[in-house]
Amino acid sequence: MWKLAIIDDEKMIVEGLQVLVDWSDLGIEIVCATTDPTVILDQYQNFDMLLSDVQMPVMTGIELVKQIKNKKPELECLFLSGYDDFSYAQQGMQVGVSKYLLKPVNEAEIVKTFQVVIEKVAKKYEQNRLIKQQQYEQLKRGQLVDQMPYSNLFEQSEAFYLFSAGEFGAVSSTEQFQVVWLFEVPKAIGVCFFKRENMQAAKAYLYEQPIQVLSPHGQGINDVVSCFKSLHEVVILHEQQTILLEEFQSVQLDFTMALQWIEKLHHVLLQDDFEMTHQLIVHMFKEQYSKNDFDDLLLLVILAIQQFCVSHHLVWENMQVQTVHEMHMVVSSSATGQQAVEQLLVWLQDIHTIFHAKVTSYPPIIHRVVQIIDQTYQQDISLKTLSQEVNMNSSYLGQIFKEEIGVNFNAYVNQIRMEKAQELLLHSHLKINQIAAEVGFQDNSYFYRKFKTYYGYCPNTVRKKQIDV
Repeated sequence: MWKLAIIDDEKMIVEGLQVLVDWSDLGIEIVCATTDPTVILDQYQNFDMLLSDVQMPVMTGIELVKQIKNKKPELECLFLSGYDDFSYAQQGMQVGVSKYLLKPVNEAEIVKTFQVVIEKVAKKYEQNRLIKQQQYEQLKRGQLVDQMPYSNLFEQSEAFYLFSAGEFGAVSSTEQFQVVWLFEVPKAIGVCFFKRENMQAAKAYLYEQPIQVLSPHGQGINDVVSCFKSLHEVVILHEQQTILLEEFQSVQLDFTMALQWIEKLHHVLLQDDFEMTHQLIVHMFKEQYSKNDFDDLLLLVILAIQQFCVSHHLVWENMQVQTVHEMHMVVSSSATGQQAVEQLLVWLQDIHTIFHAKVTSYPPIIHRVVQIIDQTYQQDISLKTLSQEVNMNSSYLGQIFKEEIGVNFNAYVNQIRMEKAQELLLHSHLKINQIAAEVGFQDNSYFYRKFKTYYGYCPNTVRKKQIDV
């Protein structure tokens, strides 16, 4: 619903306007109705339209609208006056008033006027939304926008902090600090203007507010881009926690630890209880990461999801996106880190359900074959020798194995060997040629090729990262 504020120096008129029409039927909510102009000035961020008297003792409607329009140019303002004086209407148009109504006003006139105003506000709101979205993306790329919201305030102010919050409008102006909101989506970003001598007081004030990230302080419009970009360097997973970027030290992603998490993710997905997977993901993302580190970890989890699906021949029928690139685009475009992690958990829950529904349908003979492979993968096993152990024709066994598991016998054995090899690279001090032999490869160069094909990186990469940590 559209938000409306009403001000008149006569309390009876303020009360009467609230009940004169069914505002909710017009799609309007009255969020402020007062006789005090200072209330309007304090709460201007909370409404889309203002209906104001012209002649008021403390501050005229002309002065009030002029001040608010300087702070919020898109606000739609209407005058209501008992004076049929063209000069008032003229002054009103000069400060940005779009309609001039004469007292006494009736219900039909109010309804007709606000129907037109709402259409205008809706159109203006959509235009501003598209403009702000474009400006948001430009600032994120490091480009200063000439027509950036409130650029005049940046030029006039001595200093400022940019801040990100979970909710648009979460912080309001005070007598000491002026707060305006630049963007509502995809992320709520506001700015607090203050005098240089009040910098510490402004930081302390904002730290007590419901914000997430506070940028380094800036001075003048030239600092806007650097302050804005800094808000995107930290991913917030706990929305109640405020981070001061001037004091923040980014946690570097431990590549070896990340690979251990991914290895464990594969194992917990094999378990019946999805809660183990949920707890692991929460543990992986509990740190305060830089955006680049967070993005790398997201990509590793997506690759692990894809690898698990390919390894177990899982068909994701209800997925709108299925490639690594598509999945990464979805999570990286999330407004918050928490939303990105929640999306990962949705996908993991889906594949966990699909996998365990498939496993429970395996015939007993396939369960037995998988068990033998897990116990003897280090040896020179073949479909022929294994078929003799389970008393079945090798061709027929190979056929039903692929039908049930989703990959052929040799591919499955290779999968088990690769996973064991990575585990040894991460958790043992064996040389790489010893690891190759340990998992069933006598030819080191062949092991290297198989490992690189399976994981996309060489065994040396894992071992080198481990040594450097």
